[in-house]
Amino acid sequence: MGPGQAAIQLFKAWSATRPEAEWFPVNCLEIASGLGIKVHGEPFDDAFEGALCISEGVSAIIYNEAIEEFGRRNFTIAHELGHYSLHKNQISLKCSTRDLGNFGSALHTKSIEQEANQFAANLLMPANDVRLQMANKTVTIELAGQLKIRYGTTLTATSYRLAELSRKPVAVVEVRSNRIFRSWCNDAMRQTGFWQPKGSFISSDVMAASDPNEPIDASFWLNDYKAKDWEIHQSFAKMPSYDQILFIVRAVSREGDKGMWDDVEDSVDKFPKW
Repeated sequence: MGPGQAAIQLFKAWSATRPEAEWFPVNCLEIASGLGIKVHGEPFDDAFEGALCISEGVSAIIYNEAIEEFGRRNFTIAHELGHYSLHKNQISLKCSTRDLGNFGSALHTKSIEQEANQFAANLLMPANDVRLQMANKTVTIELAGQLKIRYGTTLTATSYRLAELSRKPVAVVEVRSNRIFRSWCNDAMRQTGFWQPKGSFISSDVMAASDPNEPIDASFWLNDYKAKDWEIHQSFAKMPSYDQILFIVRAVSREGDKGMWDDVEDSVDKFPKW
């Protein structure tokens, strides 16, 4: 069973015991307790996020108690539940900030950390509900901010999930010190020619374009050959605690997109490497 299917199965078992109004945010502590897993925080350095330990029939999830953001802590516990569901033969698994925060290319080879992140995303943000919340709405950083409260997740994780599940062209870009730290786009956005490698410089002009309803110069994000065909919109949020700016970039065909994405396969189960 893949990580997405395993997470859905666990979500269904958990949600079946309560009214729909109490499904979100998913209570990972309650799920862990139901599985007989002890969960507690301990002080660690900033590089440590969480760990799954199984010894002599006792299972425990340990998280870094220095993690103050609820969404980040919740995702950490969900990630370790993923290891428990998929990799508990490993006995002990320690996960770093890089393991839980790497939203890199979906083309990277799958690892157990990627699988645990995919599990966590599907458990906390089930595709059916996310699509329902997205219906007839434009994918922006504002929408991601609203949904991160519903799902008890971080703004970054929620933004990537929206991009993954959108049938319209959407990309997520993390910028630190005016350079791209990480970026990912869905299949529809890839068809627009979007390509911004790690380390690319982001000018002050891009930073100044903050109205998601106003198109910006498409050449900021697309190559010159493709830029003439697309209208580009962006929205972003400054995230001081992560020392970064998070962008959501979306494209609209200048010729209209009616039916354009009907043949673009959904990106579910191709989630970027978390």
